[in-house]
Amino acid sequence: MTDQVDIATLIRHELSPAVGWIRLAADGEISSFSSSKTNEAVRKLQRRIDGLVAMIKSGEELNLRRLRLPHVLIESWPDAHTFPLVRPTADEQTIDIETDEGLFLILMSNIYQNAIDASVEATGAASAQVTWGFTARNYWVRIANPFRGDRLSLTDVVNVGNSSKTAHQGQGLALIQTVAARLGIAITLEGHSGTASFILSGKRPND
Repeated sequence: MTDQVDIATLIRHELSPAVGWIRLAADGEISSFSSSKTNEAVRKLQRRIDGLVAMIKSGEELNLRRLRLPHVLIESWPDAHTFPLVRPTADEQTIDIETDEGLFLILMSNIYQNAIDASVEATGAASAQVTWGFTARNYWVRIANPFRGDRLSLTDVVNVGNSSKTAHQGQGLALIQTVAARLGIAITLEGHSGTASFILSGKRPND
């Protein structure tokens, strides 16, 4: 545990100030930095650092906070030049979820990156459709994208070292499994007839 804490402290000590210097330099060079994509990317980088620290400190409590769907789903998209199609299954609604923001960002950005890479390989363009919904106790999110193939499942993919990207190492998917387990989120990955679907589900806050 001590070694884990020391590594986590080292990561934060070395990277967080560097992120701050990037923000400071960019603020001096970009006239509208606060509303720029550069500022958004820097904020995402800091949250990913927070997520890595939370992963290393696996024996400690998560830094839980309320996040809003669908806002966090849109904000987690890693490509600054494209946007996912995000829609609810019901009329325009938002709900709160309770999770560790840094870890949730790592989870979603890896799922999204897998979808982007697979769809680019299959169609030549980044493409993902995100739907979400909820019940009285749970919420769920489905990310669908084209992939080159007929069938796949999460268990088979991770075991053989591939992903929904042909001939690609499955480290990203193994990381997705690890982070999802840490957050208490259930995940599945299925592929049929050229469409891959990641489905994740978690519990809603009690109040």
